[in-house]
Amino acid sequence: MALFVNPVKQVKTIWAELQKKGSFVNTLAQVFSVRTLVAALGFITAPILTRLYSPEAYGLLGIFNAIVASLALLATLRFSAAFTLPRSNKVFYSLLRISITACLLFSALVALVFWLFGPTLLPLLGAQKIQGIAPLLGLGVLIAGLFDIMNQWTVRLQSITKLSRIEMVNSPLMKGSNIALGYFTNGFSLGLIIIEYLGKAIALWASYAFIIKKELHKALAYYSKVKLRYAFKRYWRVATYNLSGATLSMLSMQMPAFIFTPWFGLEATGFFALSSSLLSIPLRLLGEGGIGPVMLQRATALKMQGVELVPSLRPIVWKLLRSLVLLVTAPFVLLTFISKDLFSIVLGQEWATSGQIAAMLVFYFYYRLLASPCAAVYRVLEKENHILIFQFFLIFATVAGIVIGIQNESFMQAVMGYSLLSGLAYAGYLLNTMRLLKINLGRAVVLTLVLPIAAFATIYLLVKVAGWPLPF
Repeated sequence: MALFVNPVKQVKTIWAELQKKGSFVNTLAQVFSVRTLVAALGFITAPILTRLYSPEAYGLLGIFNAIVASLALLATLRFSAAFTLPRSNKVFYSLLRISITACLLFSALVALVFWLFGPTLLPLLGAQKIQGIAPLLGLGVLIAGLFDIMNQWTVRLQSITKLSRIEMVNSPLMKGSNIALGYFTNGFSLGLIIIEYLGKAIALWASYAFIIKKELHKALAYYSKVKLRYAFKRYWRVATYNLSGATLSMLSMQMPAFIFTPWFGLEATGFFALSSSLLSIPLRLLGEGGIGPVMLQRATALKMQGVELVPSLRPIVWKLLRSLVLLVTAPFVLLTFISKDLFSIVLGQEWATSGQIAAMLVFYFYYRLLASPCAAVYRVLEKENHILIFQFFLIFATVAGIVIGIQNESFMQAVMGYSLLSGLAYAGYLLNTMRLLKINLGRAVVLTLVLPIAAFATIYLLVKVAGWPLPF
């Protein structure tokens, strides 16, 4: 496979695929267009929200989300990760029943635990200020668990475009509600949390009403102990590997909030949470929220057709990776050098620290974006053990990077260490995917490591020669 191709030929090929309804490129274009509008709305409203809510409010949202996201992984026992695998609807219905039952029971348990022991548990995380809504953590876990079930189901139904349309309607409604609540309550510190989960609940209801209502009735009407036992035995290994890997992945992503809050305070967590939130927009737009689900939908369709997966997936993944590198490398490198001033001007001088943090996090988010198609490859090939091994490396890299800063009592060093080591872990994960698909590793290294480093070095030298201040 060539590293680069004739751009005119590439445009013609993409245009032809774009015209085919239901094709990979057509589906990706529809999802991308919606995500672009949602991302634009996020950028437009950010300067308003940062002037209504304090860094502490963002810190509260960050720690609440960290607790919910970490616990929500256990809610379905990750049987939802196997939704795309069975060809039989009866087996799928049994997996669905297992997932929903587990989600209801686990979320009730979470609510009970935090109602009884919240005053003891939350101070350990530096989250005393959410004690008043501690039982709502159970509701948050329920919403997040059902949301995961619904997302995986829409992939099986090939209905990702419908889900993206719901997001297009829901996002402005929630952003407007955030602004209104912040304005009329003088930046109520728990306002961001309330609106976040209200929005997810509304999106969940809309998905039920417009996507899965008929199918859900069919699924709940079907019950077979034999199929339940078969589904559990057949897919428990997939669920176990996925649960282990997903738990480690979530912990690595939420570890900064869990560690920064007790060590450096809610305000530091708030600065970090805002930087991560804004840098996550390209990830939601192109990566885990765009390419990832569409890639999984396409890979699932290939698996259902019974074709040989590695030769079929190889050109798709290589073209995606090449397009991503060419599309995002320059903007990400540029952001490294301008984010501090950009955040100060756009969001307010109070958020200059977030801009400096964003400059450090660019490396991590860049490789996380490039690796976004990888999970779909491992899942359809039933190679979840590769994901698990990667997650062990990732959690080690995350903790090691943060500990560097803690030892030196430096919040910024903790952020830098986290970004560099976690980013390198994602780069290794990406290269292992290339190896699994039998893509030439030399070309993969040139594309994913040499070119980005060359781009960064070029901008760095220009800044140095011009005498402009360096980002950190």
